[in-house]
Amino acid sequence: VTSPNASTNYVQNPSALAATVSDAFGLIDRTSIAVTLDSTSILNRLTLSQIDQGQSYTVSGSIADSGALSEGAHTLRITASDLGDNPAIPYAYSFIVDRSAPAILLGAQDGVLTNNPNFELPVSVVDNSPVTTTVKQNGVEIYSSTAAFFTAQITLQSGLNFFEVESVDAAGNHSAIASLSNVVLDRTPPVLSDFVPANGAALSNLSFSVSGKSSEALSSIIANGVALSLSPDKMTFTGQLSATTEGPFAVHFVATDLAGNTASADNTVQISLRVLNASLVSVVPSDPGYVLVKGIIGAARPGATITVQSGFFS
Repeated sequence: VTSPNASTNYVQNPSALAATVSDAFGLIDRTSIAVTLDSTSILNRLTLSQIDQGQSYTVSGSIADSGALSEGAHTLRITASDLGDNPAIPYAYSFIVDRSAPAILLGAQDGVLTNNPNFELPVSVVDNSPVTTTVKQNGVEIYSSTAAFFTAQITLQSGLNFFEVESVDAAGNHSAIASLSNVVLDRTPPVLSDFVPANGAALSNLSFSVSGKSSEALSSIIANGVALSLSPDKMTFTGQLSATTEGPFAVHFVATDLAGNTASADNTVQISLRVLNASLVSVVPSDPGYVLVKGIIGAARPGATITVQSGFFS
């Protein structure tokens, strides 16, 4: 039998039959030639041609009309005998008709924004035949599997990643392409700027407002452990902080962007509740006719202008 190919077990439609029945030492009994499909004779749709004196016959023709066979398992059998009633070894070809395309289900959601380059893509394929499934990342094939269920371990590229998954079964049916179109790898931390109050600013209250901007949308930002409020576009922030005493006050910002990247910034402000702290100021005689007014750190509010007026004292 030259057709169908006995190694082709899964088909959409079986190939036409091309077989030869021969006997090296005798003549074939034409009436003994039988061809059945699932135990039903199909000889009437085939052509038998005698070769020479009947030592051989060719059997050819369509096994079934295209699309006529139901999906599932079928068996083609050919039997024959010679005029001496010696039977040939029966020929049997079992095959499965499959016209249904594989169905693919992806186990990952689209619209992913992450700072983790390791990405898992679970894939399940439903089909009546063995399948080969390929995974493409940004148009390049990166994974292939013959399993019905598998998880592709993928390294994301920086920026946008899109995936296409396609399966073809042993009968040649192609699935619809399953895809993810928006998986983004972002490993760049946000940049914080435009702080108010600015680094080194002088303040006159223990409680004060803080604000600033980010180079990208944030999921959260805290200052000294206090959660700050984000604007609708999540790129500016505001909040309220409080110090317990006068003097230098450090403000530590920690911001997290939508992908999970973090950035920090540190500012220091100077809090002075009084313009002048007399207890930190001393007046000592200097050169004849002069006195020296001295103030140590914290004696006056940063940026304040101190005026000394002369007079009489004892």
